[in-house]
Amino acid sequence: MVLGETIALYTSGELTRYKGYYIAIRNGKVIDKDKDYFKLLERLKRRYGDLIDIVIDYVPEKPVELII
Repeated sequence: MVLGETIALYTSGELTRYKGYYIAIRNGKVIDKDKDYFKLLERLKRRYGDLIDIVIDYVPEKPVELII
């Protein structure tokens, strides 16, 4: 995974179109999405086998505010 490309994806605002979806990221690009985590996971396993270089994340519909 190219860390710089993945960070750029998160900071670019591009993920706003995936609100409410689980997304699969590989090499800094969204390669698949689904509202159901397990369906996405099964599809990725069939397509890629080993998922070691794929990040799965959820894009919330509303912004999440962290208070530390």
